[in-house]
Amino acid sequence: MANEPVSSVTEPTSVPLGSKVVLVVSTGPAATYGANAAVPGVLGRPQAAALEAMQAIGLNAQVFTETSQEYEWGAVVSQWPKAGQLAASGSNAALLVSTGPAVEGTALTRVPAVIGTTEADARAALERAGLHAATVGVFSPTVAEGIVVGQLPEERTVAPPPAKSKAWMWILAVLAVLLVVLAAVWFAGRDQAPAEMVRVPGVVGMAQPKAEEAITAVGLEVGRITESPSTTATAGAVMSQDPAKGDEVEKGSRVDLVVATASDLVVVPDVTGMSKDDALQELARAQLKVSTTEAPSDSVPAGDVMSQSPKAGQQVPPDTEVGIVVSNGPKNVSVPDVSGMTKTEAEQEIGDAGLVAKSVEGYSTSVPADQVISQTPPSGASVAPGTQVALLISKGPEPAGTEMVKVPSVVGEALSDAKSTLTSAGFKVVSYEMDGSGKPADQVLYQNPAAGLDVAKGSEIALLVSSGQ
Repeated sequence: MANEPVSSVTEPTSVPLGSKVVLVVSTGPAATYGANAAVPGVLGRPQAAALEAMQAIGLNAQVFTETSQEYEWGAVVSQWPKAGQLAASGSNAALLVSTGPAVEGTALTRVPAVIGTTEADARAALERAGLHAATVGVFSPTVAEGIVVGQLPEERTVAPPPAKSKAWMWILAVLAVLLVVLAAVWFAGRDQAPAEMVRVPGVVGMAQPKAEEAITAVGLEVGRITESPSTTATAGAVMSQDPAKGDEVEKGSRVDLVVATASDLVVVPDVTGMSKDDALQELARAQLKVSTTEAPSDSVPAGDVMSQSPKAGQQVPPDTEVGIVVSNGPKNVSVPDVSGMTKTEAEQEIGDAGLVAKSVEGYSTSVPADQVISQTPPSGASVAPGTQVALLISKGPEPAGTEMVKVPSVVGEALSDAKSTLTSAGFKVVSYEMDGSGKPADQVLYQNPAAGLDVAKGSEIALLVSSGQ
């Protein structure tokens, strides 16, 4: 309608010249995929809360910034994947976070739609629009490697189409003038000598002043300077340049630079494989908090970190909580009941359970010779694989006149004290270590035969003692 007002270019859908557009680029299918989960909607939420929500379903979220009239500083302007989409645990995500409104009078431009194009074509389209590209690689089982599958922000228009009027007449007039000017320039340049070409120096990693000197020294001009927060580059150093190092361009051409500024984020260190104590120290140095859980593992030694979340390399706010899973060694097994079995049968049963049978012999009037009288640890006990199980094997009834002695209780005593007590009572002692009890080293955990039984003097008493691990 002719009388409808035209939207101002300062509306929140406008994008300042020189803004960064995030390209989400396929890296092809992954070797394996984690469990799928629905992506939470985080638009408008604070950066820290949005990161926490993404990390809660196992996504590795990367943060980028953009001016915004609509969202306050630190709030999420847009996200990829979109809310509700399914994403595999361990895959990448991107968040565009507001840096507040643009400075009044900032020149604006249209963000082209580049989804479905190659990364190289997308970058070229953004450069033509006066924009810069940042990339996030994502696995895709359906889209070829190097193809853009998403962008932040998506295509935007600075203003709606003009109202129906005779504006087309003015457009034709302007085009006619431009054609005349271009023709004049072309004819004027026909007899000019070819432009002098120079090679672009490499300035990535240089401090900005040194980089500018290197550019102007070869006859080029310093173009647009874009600042970008970084947790890895030194503040004030050049992170990227356009054109690239070694490109041949006309003398006097402009070289655009992206310069690092200090970031309010920290990089999550890799603590997998470290001991728990070393991991805690490393995360504390990175200004991060820690929550710890334990889980069994057949491959990771007890006390070492098996996994972490967020994963290494993610950029997160200081004091973000990093969860680590610490191995407590192989999964425990249950001691089988072998009472009444023959020695051979019992040793086979114990071995099949991943345990080690150790036998001592004693007299019994109730248990036939070569059968198990008792066992320690008792049946049903949860112990680490490889634990030694002491079996008391019957030698049948004791001979007439055998001196019998009551077995004293030594459970809970130190091994040296227990040995002294038992030998003083006329017994022999054999001892085996047991892991995973949590008791001090050399403390007696079990004894076999049990305390209070009348046993032939000179018999062996088996003691299971803590290894301290």
